[in-house]
Amino acid sequence: MRYIGTGEVYNDQQAGTGFAVRTTRGTYGIGLLKSTDAGQTWTKSIDWQYDELKGVQDIVIHPTNPAIVLAATTEGTFRSQNSGVTWTLVHPARMATDLIFKPGDPTTVFLAAGNSFSANPGIYRSSDGGATFTQLTAGLPSTYSGKAMLDICRDNPNIIYASIAEQLTGLGLFKSVNGGNNWTQINSTDYQTYQGWYSHDVSVNPSDADNLVTCGIDMWHSTDGGANLTQNRYWYLWDFNDTTVGGPEGPADYVHADIHRIVRHPQDDNTIYLATDGGVFRSFDSGLSFEGCNGSYHTQQFYANFSCSASDSLFAIGGMQDNATAVYEGNPGWRRVIGGMDFQLQLILPTIR
Repeated sequence: MRYIGTGEVYNDQQAGTGFAVRTTRGTYGIGLLKSTDAGQTWTKSIDWQYDELKGVQDIVIHPTNPAIVLAATTEGTFRSQNSGVTWTLVHPARMATDLIFKPGDPTTVFLAAGNSFSANPGIYRSSDGGATFTQLTAGLPSTYSGKAMLDICRDNPNIIYASIAEQLTGLGLFKSVNGGNNWTQINSTDYQTYQGWYSHDVSVNPSDADNLVTCGIDMWHSTDGGANLTQNRYWYLWDFNDTTVGGPEGPADYVHADIHRIVRHPQDDNTIYLATDGGVFRSFDSGLSFEGCNGSYHTQQFYANFSCSASDSLFAIGGMQDNATAVYEGNPGWRRVIGGMDFQLQLILPTIR
């Protein structure tokens, strides 16, 4: 069974208040999709319409009972006990962002909810496999206007990290060493850097609770359980010159900005994948170094359009969203040039190549 959550939503439409934040950012979803044939075909499991302005932010499957599925959505957290045939709203806190089962204990689930000034933001814990949730408060912020992201150490599952932020400033890194009962702000570094509502995350090495990475615009690394964070990757170092799409995109200490998710390889604790506005980046050494993995992926988009030359059918140029300028010259690969990012190009003059 495979599931896909649709939508990338950063606004909270609070019914009856006339209050809405960032209604034009991201994209709205059509619900949650399910495949029973390894992705060959898909059907709607949660059936939403695009104009309902909803999205699915995270999906987790019960480690030992795959019929139980949890979905964190803009409308709250839903649970299915029959592989997505039917769903029940188990927690109403809107803008739910992250779900994680406690390693070795599938009865315990942690939930992060809240963003864009939504009501009742916080970190919640379930002791019955996600059927009910209780808010955790000891040592955590009483409220926040951005979002929170979570990770748990597999080999020491009482150690939990939480990256928490306001809309435009980070609240820092929080840590629990007793399974979420109590929390401490262990680092106040604003690594989220204006991205508290949009893109930040934390990931701990499954076999080393002191080795972790955090992100926002850039990457940060810690070897002492988060007490000290060292920035080791910089978004602004990307190549502004002629770069082959799919080739090296910058020097060794470059990773594209706006890092949304950090994912560990399930069989290799030291292999990390980053989901960024510039594609996928990969590390084989638990976040000390990264490389781009974006060759042949058709994931970048032109901002509004691109234009073709009136005199040369093999020449076209356009601005890509957050990914500089792309030039086509009849070859299988495009070139990235100039720098910059979003722009709209309507016409290439016949006398200009």
